[in-house]
Amino acid sequence: MTALQDFFARYARTSTSEAYEDLTSFYAPSFIAAGPNGNEVYKNDERFVEWLAQVHQFNRKTGLVDMQVLNTTGDSISKSYTMVKVTWSASYRKEGAQNIVFDMHYLLYHRATDPQIVMYISHEDQETVMKEKGVL
Repeated sequence: MTALQDFFARYARTSTSEAYEDLTSFYAPSFIAAGPNGNEVYKNDERFVEWLAQVHQFNRKTGLVDMQVLNTTGDSISKSYTMVKVTWSASYRKEGAQNIVFDMHYLLYHRATDPQIVMYISHEDQETVMKEKGVL
């Protein structure tokens, strides 16, 4: 497993655990979340933890069981930054629901310790895909 795969595998385990607030350690002090419906700048603070709690509740409500990294490809931008494409697979409890496979791009800032997410770009609208796959 490469260092990038390991980073995102830990991210997946944390995001589906009860310790979801630990996701803050994966993010830079401020970062950009972007997708087909726009973008927003977030601070890695108490409001972000509150938002993570809402995401966690949504995931529990929709029956998210597991997130798996199917593939990672990275392109170095400089010594300090890498753009990584991650192909994810999300599985759900709901009978008849299909696993959802989706791609996201992440801009990582490399520190002496683990990298930090500076930006992520979702390729698709999550709610639309979840409806198409029978999750919602």
